Amino acid sequence: MKKTDTGACCTKRFIRGAILSVLPGKPADRKKEIKRVLRPLVLFMMMMAAAVSPVAALAWGPDRDTFTMKNPPDHVVFNSIVDNDGEIGNELYFLSASEYTGSAEKNYWTDQLTVVEDGEYVLRCYVRNDCPDVDAEDVRAYMILPTEAGTRLSVAAKISAANAEPQTVWDETHLISKDGRPFTLKYVEGSAQFYTVQDGKLHSFSLDTNTYDLFTDRGFLLGYKNLNGIFPGGLSRSGYLTIHVVPQFSPLWKTLKAAFIIILLVVSAGALALWRKDRKTYDVFISYRRDNGYGIGKGIYNSLNEKKIKTFIDTHELDNGSFPKQIEEAIRSSRFFVLVLSPGALDRCANPEDWVRKEISLAWEAGLTIIPVIMPNFDIPAAEKNKDLPDYVRQVLKQQAVSMRDLEYYDEALERLRKRIKKKSLKRLLGGQGHGKAGLK
Repeated sequence: MKKTDTGACCTKRFIRGAILSVLPGKPADRKKEIKRVLRPLVLFMMMMAAAVSPVAALAWGPDRDTFTMKNPPDHVVFNSIVDNDGEIGNELYFLSASEYTGSAEKNYWTDQLTVVEDGEYVLRCYVRNDCPDVDAEDVRAYMILPTEAGTRLSVAAKISAANAEPQTVWDETHLISKDGRPFTLKYVEGSAQFYTVQDGKLHSFSLDTNTYDLFTDRGFLLGYKNLNGIFPGGLSRSGYLTIHVVPQFSPLWKTLKAAFIIILLVVSAGALALWRKDRKTYDVFISYRRDNGYGIGKGIYNSLNEKKIKTFIDTHELDNGSFPKQIEEAIRSSRFFVLVLSPGALDRCANPEDWVRKEISLAWEAGLTIIPVIMPNFDIPAAEKNKDLPDYVRQVLKQQAVSMRDLEYYDEALERLRKRIKKKSLKRLLGGQGHGKAGLK
């Protein structure tokens, strides 16, 4: 018998990764935010997954000899002819289901039926002694309805006879929730009927008396002309047992589903609020010496903006107002700090009032990723040996730089710079970080 699993499967790692991908800022800060929503969310998802139980696939049994209409068995056996095209075709699949339409002609019988709330459905069990020469004795029918909720429920029917070989045969059919909500099945009181055709006329037997024997190991006694357990064989001697069921959907599931949607909305809103709070106005801030670095700085500015990388340079982005305040705000609202190292660019950083030094200091404090761009004739050894420079300025020289020492390859250097910014932006989004605060001296 094959088995299939249904239900939700949601792991903590997947949820954590999904939330990390939308929350900005440093990993340590994001983890704190995640913990506030992740644990109850995971617990809720586990509850929802547990509400859906695995069920067996379609199955009939037991394994037995099969027969044809031209070659019937010589002993009593039920529902074992595979080409009974005048009635149901393959008798091994003798249990089926249909939506209740009120008319037998409109019913559509199937082994797997989708059900909805407020619907009513008919289960039909075909009964036939395939041996034409021997009457079956003590014939009984059993219906097995599931007792637990699920999104896909198996219903089974069994037919037994004291002198049959095998003594009992069974088949299954499935009812499936249309919207994924778990449900149970409720028997419609008084709906159990057994039908046979005698002398060209349809005879029906109500199974109201002791109906519930049908749902126990006692079984319900059937018969062809009377409910006496005797069932003759032959081509035209068969019967149909039908019962009606209605699906019962749990109100709790509606509540859980609504709560799940609310939790998702709250998580999304919280993530969006955190993102907006930490959103940066600029991708890149460009720092340069006005006397010999502006030309390169402006070229970088134009190149990045052409690629939709929003970039700040003071000559193009400043508005009316305090110059120092606008510079500080621009640095704090950027993600990358590109420092143009033209000849002697760091010499004046020994002066605490120097603007390039102040900009570097703000970039370290704000945790920006610093990318030095080294121009021709910039003396790295001299800058490293300059004891008058604060440590954080000399630390700039240890960052991974983009070299523009050979201006013949200027365009290639710009492309490398653009790629680094885009790559680091993606890494930051997925959990990377900038430098963080440095010890400023």
